[in-house]
Amino acid sequence: MSSRNPVTAPLVRRAGSWVALCFAWSWGVAAVVYAAGIPVDGYWSLVLAIPFLVGPLLASLVWKRLVVREPIASIDTALRFDGIMILSWFAPVAIVWASALVAHLFGWGTLDLTGGPIVERVLELRGEDAAAKVQEGLAASRVPYALLASFQALIVGLFFYTPLAFAEEIGWRGVLLRELRPLGFWPAALGIGLTWGLWHVPLVLLLGYFPDAPVQGTLVLVGASIPLGALLAWVREAGGTVWAAALAHGVLTALGGFHELVLSGGVPQVVGVTGVAGGIVLLALALTLFARFPAGPSSPGPALAA
Repeated sequence: MSSRNPVTAPLVRRAGSWVALCFAWSWGVAAVVYAAGIPVDGYWSLVLAIPFLVGPLLASLVWKRLVVREPIASIDTALRFDGIMILSWFAPVAIVWASALVAHLFGWGTLDLTGGPIVERVLELRGEDAAAKVQEGLAASRVPYALLASFQALIVGLFFYTPLAFAEEIGWRGVLLRELRPLGFWPAALGIGLTWGLWHVPLVLLLGYFPDAPVQGTLVLVGASIPLGALLAWVREAGGTVWAAALAHGVLTALGGFHELVLSGGVPQVVGVTGVAGGIVLLALALTLFARFPAGPSSPGPALAA
């Protein structure tokens, strides 16, 4: 008698074909950019980033139309507004602040809300005159810049980064989560988080996210992607819409360099939200949700058609 699970085997084949398409497109884009010697700094980085990041969306369209031959309209793009959407919008701000606090408590960086880390960063990148102007602006401001930046990230994340994040989330927490959901919410969410993290590797290395320790930083980011992916899957399922995951993802992307605004010292692979400090916060949140919802969140029911 065959030992293969008659339900799991077709499910894994279907999901695997989607993953293969997604990796083939995005990693292929990275390979072409690298082989062609196209610069990936400044605005040129968009030549790599945007084609790479739309991979899950393109894979979903091709997979539905040509591989499983299902209507493209069956891809879940429905939208609903409820408390989960509000949570998805504001929770990333709490996560980056908590990550900075963890880094400070462990001595990996020094929390400084006076604007000192910003001046240090500008001094390093643009010189003394630019740093002096920034210092003057900070002194004249009545609101700490870190708080202002948090508010700005909510707006920029909503209107700019969320549409970009949707191109990822429609695949990872949309098509793929739906395919793997029969395995159980947490196995599916964690497995997708790991695969999603590995998918980012060429982008992270080519864009130089961790210039001082590229291999170490990339490994840490992949590790942090596992609980982060589970949290995005949780808000997607609890909210009944991929847009909840896209919103949280978008705001978190807008806050990606937050540690540079509030921490003196430290390196991104340790103090950043996708570093060790952020990984601790994300893991703690994922474990808390697992303890509270061991079977995963309950779907709120049908969403509004988008």
